[in-house]
Amino acid sequence: MTSSQPFGIAIVGCGMISEFQSKAIGALPDARVVGYFDSVGAMAAKRAEEFGARAYGSIDELVADPDVSAVSICTPSGVHLEPALQAAAAGK
Repeated sequence: MTSSQPFGIAIVGCGMISEFQSKAIGALPDARVVGYFDSVGAMAAKRAEEFGARAYGSIDELVADPDVSAVSICTPSGVHLEPALQAAAAGK
């Protein structure tokens, strides 16, 4: 990494697995969770509060954020495609 800023990772899907992902990312020395999105906004807000991050109102808002370098898809397995395509299209 060439920047002194930690690598920003956003999480899409705020069910149980997002808690494990958040803890794993938080254990990395040069990474941090910067935000969450879930189709149920209250779930994203809950995770954001728990881990000191931001809750996004849409995936578009999440991938447009310059603090987001990568996206961790934590949605149920049948709904990975759309958020993955949106993240890839945004260069995340």
